[in-house]
Amino acid sequence: MRVTEQIDALESLGRSPVTHLLLPRILAGLFAIPVLVMLANAFGIVVGYITAKSSLGLTYADFEFGSRYFFRPLDLYYSAIKSGAFAGRSRSFPATSASTPSRAPRGSAGRPRRPWWRHPSPC
Repeated sequence: MRVTEQIDALESLGRSPVTHLLLPRILAGLFAIPVLVMLANAFGIVVGYITAKSSLGLTYADFEFGSRYFFRPLDLYYSAIKSGAFAGRSRSFPATSASTPSRAPRGSAGRPRRPWWRHPSPC
């Protein structure tokens, strides 16, 4: 974004690039990732029932009894906490790594140079 001067344009307007570019991304990740994990947990239970019914011939009552027997609330709590921690780390990592300049050599127009093995062969 620095190449296309979008960050410089925000700074010239007196706006903070952090609040306009990074904060919405971090907040959306902190909200969406735990919701998606809980949705995946629910789909896992439904697909488990469908699989048990089709392959083993279990009734809903048998599946519900087995689910209640082996269910531990700690699994759902741990899943929610772990997804929140992952969301916080994965969403804040690009924010911190984008603020440091790249150490890769730059070619024309700010793009990284091609490695020597990717150059077209003369033949």
